[in-house]
Amino acid sequence: ADVSPKDQIDWIARLQPAGKRVGVLHSPRTKRTVEAIRVAGAERGVEVVAIEDDGTEFAKAVDTLLQKGCGSALMIPDAKIYNQTSIQHLLLWGIRQKKPVWTFSDSIVKSGAMAGLDCDAQAIGRQTAELVVKVLDGTPPSSLGVQYPRQFGRAVNDRTAEMIGLRLDESVIGQGTLRFGGQQ
Repeated sequence: ADVSPKDQIDWIARLQPAGKRVGVLHSPRTKRTVEAIRVAGAERGVEVVAIEDDGTEFAKAVDTLLQKGCGSALMIPDAKIYNQTSIQHLLLWGIRQKKPVWTFSDSIVKSGAMAGLDCDAQAIGRQTAELVVKVLDGTPPSSLGVQYPRQFGRAVNDRTAEMIGLRLDESVIGQGTLRFGGQQ
């Protein structure tokens, strides 16, 4: 389950108001996801730059982030693109270029990404059960449309923010956000 594109873009825009161009590395299998993120970005005044790779030219794809003038990178769940090595490469790119890397996992935020939204498995289970009940009560599944998780977690890495020179607005972060890399 992915966090909705609107929520992803909103979180990025609120944490980095000056960031108007976000690169998204993806494989052919996640092209539709990136298109939905691009539409959500356009609605919020954020240009989403889709950079396709089949997983074999990851270093070149990361270099394309700079060539296309991306001020940050958004990671999406895509096993063709992301593995331990590629995640490390992108996080180092972010630190070296002083650009935020946004992600889908609090463990990747803990490892050095700027921030991320991730799904709560229990909340997804409850939401799925609600959908099953609706279908069993006679609602045609096709009328339910695309469903995104209503509840998700937020995480930020204070040390990464400091290293790339991004000031985090405490009113945006809010309570309940996991914080890594700071004085706990």
